[in-house]
Order: sequence, then C-alpha cells, then structure tokens
Amino acid sequence: MSCLPWYGQSSNFSKTRVKLVSEKSCSFKASLSNCLFYFTWQGMESMDIIQIVGIALVVSSIGAILKQFRPEMAVQLTIVASVALFIVVMDKVKVVVELLESLANQANISSFYLLIVLKVVGVAFVAELGSQICRDAGDSALATKVEIAAKVTVIVMATPIVTAIIQSMMTLLA
Repeated sequence: MSCLPWYGQSSNFSKTRVKLVSEKSCSFKASLSNCLFYFTWQGMESMDIIQIVGIALVVSSIGAILKQFRPEMAVQLTIVASVALFIVVMDKVKVVVELLESLANQANISSFYLLIVLKVVGVAFVAELGSQICRDAGDSALATKVEIAAKVTVIVMATPIVTAIIQSMMTLLA
C-alpha cells in the first residue's frame, strides 16, 4: 500500500503537530522519500511567516528611529526582538523533531544518534543567532569567534556518529 497525503485539513496555530501516514501504509517497503514527502506540517503556515516578517519590519523601523536618539536602546530592542522571534520559530521545530523521532523508530535507528543530530542543529541555530546579534551590535570579530566555537562544537559532537560510520564501513569491508 502506498503513502497517501492528507489534504484539506485545517491547521490549528496553537497545536503544532505532525501527522504521519500510519505505519501500515508507510512502511519501509514503500519508498522512504514518499513517506517523508507525505506528512502534514500544521502550525507553520504562510500567515505565520508574514506575521514574523511584519514584526521584524516594525521593530527594524522603530530601531532605525531609536538609533538616532538612543543607539544603545536600539541594539537592545534588536536583541530582544531577535530572541523573541527565534523562540517563536524554534517552537515550530517540535514538528520536525516529532517527524524525525517517528522515522527513527520505524527505521530502528538508535535515538542516541538522532539526539546528536538534533543537538548539532540546535548549536548551529543558536550560533547563527548569536553571531548575527554580535554583527548587529557592530562586533564582527566576536561574531566570527562565535562561529568558530560553534564549528568546533559541532565537530566534537559529531565524533560518535563519524566513529560509528567508520566502524560500520570496517565491518562491511572485513
């Protein structure tokens, strides 16, 4: 049986959910790419991004006016708005995490490796936010250091996955 999409369902902004096709119809006998394609991502609609962009434009306009009179307050306003928008968007990431957990369970992949991948993605998001805030504050050197620290952290965190891949390759070649 093939994977079937769910069309025409209304989304609920307050309840972010991923609805996967049932395991019976979306087994690994079916194409994994089809199963990945056919899920409904409720919660992050086009209206959400319009609201996020609208808030960012309003804060940016207020910041530009505020920068003329109180530059330190403009930077603080930008930081607060950036963190608030980041939190709103990261709340939507729960949808993707639930999907990945479901797929990992279906594929019998250890949650240890999934957790590492999610932590690496989290480090990348937080580092990008931090470096951009540093750049907005006019400190490019510090932004570069944040990016370097994030890259080193990602390498260290990914070491168990690389080790497992190398061990699997050695087992296959032996």
